[in-house]
Amino acid sequence: MGIFGWSYPAGAANDPYAPYNQQENPPEWTTAQNNARKLFRYFGAKNWGEIYRALYKGSDCGVSVGISLQDDGKPVYCNDLYKYELNAPVYQINISSIVEGVDIDTETQIVSLTEKGTQKTGDIIKRLFSAVEKVEEEAKYIWDQTHGCDECDIEGEWGDNAVNPNCKACKGEGEIR
Repeated sequence: MGIFGWSYPAGAANDPYAPYNQQENPPEWTTAQNNARKLFRYFGAKNWGEIYRALYKGSDCGVSVGISLQDDGKPVYCNDLYKYELNAPVYQINISSIVEGVDIDTETQIVSLTEKGTQKTGDIIKRLFSAVEKVEEEAKYIWDQTHGCDECDIEGEWGDNAVNPNCKACKGEGEIR
């Protein structure tokens, strides 16, 4: 007898897509869906691509946004996000950036959708923007360590000229190489 109170049709007991062979979502997926709803409402988004676009355009370093799906856990990034709407089984958001001119990645910041916010961590909106801020800070550090002009005359962490905030030639902004 199936979970709906009737017998399985012949051969259906082995059909993984039959509704009576589906398991209920665990409670953390309710939390993930509620957090996703908050994000979609906050950004006025119809899909994850629109959230990516808003974060990319709103950040100084052009953050890269990815989502990890319940099915396989492999991250989906950037323009591929437009295929995924609110009902996609997303359990985390990955935020990172690549610094222009040196191709050094920032550390990926992970924002879990399956966790309820606490007073310390804040709700999903606060946690998302905190992750973006951490990536922006690291990207700025990498930029400052690698994009000094010839007149900056400071060696950075990776052996390149670091940005000298007092440089008169680039006015402390560095240069793209």
